[in-house]
Amino acid sequence: MLFWLLLPVLFAPARALAVAAAVWAVAGPLLSWVLRARLGSTPDADGRTVLGATAQLSDLTSPAGLLHALDTVLLSGAYPVLTWMPFLLLGMALGRLDLRTAATRLVAGGAAGAVLGYGGSWLALDVLGGRDALLASVAPVADRLGVPAELALQLLGGTALGTVATTTPAWLLAATPHSGSPFDVVGAAGVAVAVLGLCLLAARYGGRLLDPLTATGALALTLYAGHIALLVALGGWPQDAPWAATALVAGLAVVTAWTWRRLVGRGPLEALVHGVSVRAAGSPPTVGDRGSDPAPMPRAAAPREAGDMDSTTAGRAADTIGYRTSSTTGPARPARQVPQARPGREETR
Repeated sequence: MLFWLLLPVLFAPARALAVAAAVWAVAGPLLSWVLRARLGSTPDADGRTVLGATAQLSDLTSPAGLLHALDTVLLSGAYPVLTWMPFLLLGMALGRLDLRTAATRLVAGGAAGAVLGYGGSWLALDVLGGRDALLASVAPVADRLGVPAELALQLLGGTALGTVATTTPAWLLAATPHSGSPFDVVGAAGVAVAVLGLCLLAARYGGRLLDPLTATGALALTLYAGHIALLVALGGWPQDAPWAATALVAGLAVVTAWTWRRLVGRGPLEALVHGVSVRAAGSPPTVGDRGSDPAPMPRAAAPREAGDMDSTTAGRAADTIGYRTSSTTGPARPARQVPQARPGREETR
């Protein structure tokens, strides 16, 4: 659903996407809270209200089930669309930047977002009195459980699954993980952007030492699906030995990805998605279709169709979605010159 809703802005410029992400990060959680406070949560086919639910095939068999599925996907389920869209909009905006020169700005901007989100939540809760309103709202639960109100607040606030409670607007001031409050969305997005900037700086100076991690990132979709299958095959052992299981899965991921990239190239699921996307877009096959490494960075970007991509994308790798091999709508604008990449080196997208 998130991907479908992004189609209208697929070719929007970076600045418009960044502004949309910032507005949505605040307006989305507020609208979600108002709608859930007024409408309540829609029960499933069995009459149950489940926090952090996901839509099930059984929801598609009745009008009530369809309503529950819609509520789950848009408002109250795990990763609800109304509060998770800013992350995708921001990611698309970053994808239009020249990442070779943006690392320092990403670190600084991400750190500012993290301070604004988490620091703003601390200011609203612990300095301006928001925590008192939260403690008052959980007092009945604390009495039923026979625990202090502060402990009840930790229990309820630490189990957020994409939305905050609607018992008091003060929940929107919290920044607990996955709560989907404005402060959580802004703070988490800021940390993600700062980490991306740090990774870009590490890639700039790490050279070939980072090739195993580069390969792992290039096979992210395959590894994501593969590690789930591996955990299922391991049964209950990961729960009994979580650190050993983490080391095993991470080690296998890096070794497998590095070997696959050296021997084959593009990952199997990545190749499938790439093949489907370029055919759906009517684009010819690009370098890397048959498993080879991405094309080295050209000295000048290929001619673009008018309005095809934002000007900040000039000089990106030739297998980047959005570049085409011919122009039929008018003369191409001159492209910015960029340094020649070393052959075989994985390019940052």
